[in-house]
Amino acid sequence: MKTVCRQVLSDVFKLTDILLLITALLIADVISNQPVSISRLADVISPRISVFNGVLGTLILLIWHLVFLWFGSYNSKRFISLFDEFILLLRAVFFCTVLLAVIDYLRPTELVSISFIYLFFWISLTILFSFRIFLRFVLGFLRAKGRNLRYILIAGTGKRALAYARYMEKNPQIGYSVLGFIDNEWHGETPLGTGMPQIVCSFEDFSSYLRDNVVDEVVICLPIKTCYQKILMILKIAEEQGTVIRMSTDLFNLKAAKSRVEHIDERNPLITIVTGAMYRRMVLVKSLIDFAASLLLVVILLPVFIAAALAIKFSSRGPVFFKQSRVGMNKRVFEVLKFRTMVTDAEQRLEQIAHLNERKDGAAFKIKMDPRVTPVGKILRKFSIDELPQLFNVLKGDMSLVGPRPLPIRDFNEFNEDWQRRRFSVKPGITCIWQVSGRDNITFEQWMKMDMRYIDEWSLWLDLKILLKTVPVSILGVGAS
Repeated sequence: MKTVCRQVLSDVFKLTDILLLITALLIADVISNQPVSISRLADVISPRISVFNGVLGTLILLIWHLVFLWFGSYNSKRFISLFDEFILLLRAVFFCTVLLAVIDYLRPTELVSISFIYLFFWISLTILFSFRIFLRFVLGFLRAKGRNLRYILIAGTGKRALAYARYMEKNPQIGYSVLGFIDNEWHGETPLGTGMPQIVCSFEDFSSYLRDNVVDEVVICLPIKTCYQKILMILKIAEEQGTVIRMSTDLFNLKAAKSRVEHIDERNPLITIVTGAMYRRMVLVKSLIDFAASLLLVVILLPVFIAAALAIKFSSRGPVFFKQSRVGMNKRVFEVLKFRTMVTDAEQRLEQIAHLNERKDGAAFKIKMDPRVTPVGKILRKFSIDELPQLFNVLKGDMSLVGPRPLPIRDFNEFNEDWQRRRFSVKPGITCIWQVSGRDNITFEQWMKMDMRYIDEWSLWLDLKILLKTVPVSILGVGAS
């Protein structure tokens, strides 16, 4: 009975999407072709009615439905965030909009125009996403009341298994009820309290328990190294009886790295292990922001570029810009661009003054009163003007506006702690936490820890805060030499 109800609800969901897409078509047509008036709705629809248009319209709706199925719009969303669902919906609606434009290109009509396509995209996306938000709220409410539940078994009683069970108990809106654990003995730090799920069967009794009880899913939270044969047995039994199997991706007790499942194709899922908070889709957003903001800054700061270039050219012999090989993301070497602040033979004189390095606790080379710096160079460095040409590195894609500072190859080769090299797992930036936290007044180890903190806590909001702090620090020349 529950399966039938679930199927009926799924069909209603799909039908509602079709009706909402039709509604988006009508609204877009009214706004783009007629004065916005409900009374004119019949005038909008009547000229479109014909046998051919009816068949074509039905075919378009069918294709749109298949597109939504293809993008997984009707798969279970219990474990998918609202943002992820929005991305799925965005792709499906975009594909449907493009399809509509292609069909109109092949058979032009008065209905479709550029404004109509634009309106249809945004209207359909808005009403479909609003419907999904409403649906999440209703389903969450019903699940919290004990309706529409899925019953699960958890294989294992270790730390991961207990954490999973507690999460399900604290989030009833997800709609999962934990029947209990599969294990031969308790391995958790402390048994769960009265009323909480307990061990309901051993590994040997799992097949009979699954046969005689309502079990929708089995979640495996066992260590692979010591329990491989048990995991294999559970997989075979669950597969044989057609029960859904889930496996925890936190398999290796890693401290900083996080794991997630990705797919090469339907038959080749991969567990991807990454460190930090920068996931693929957000890195794309960050890159788009970097490009747009850098382009805008280059235009706005053009007078500063010109003034700095003239000051360098007339104050000392040599080129305006300085290029140096730096280590970027995943150890890629690129040419960083800066305004020249030193004499032209500064690189050759480095070994002569290496003993003056004030950073005795790490790999970086720094001297407050570096004799190679020109008078104009001191001013450019104090206010970070020498860093501005790196905006072109950002436009090229080698750098980001915010990220760990790119280091010269010489400094990279001096690293003696592997954990410090994790700073090269993201794009280097023009500014970072270190830049706005004292710069030369902090130790090398503190600097590296700040970079790790940035990688682990990264968000677009954090980037914005660092950028806003960079402006006064640069103007006041805090911590610069």
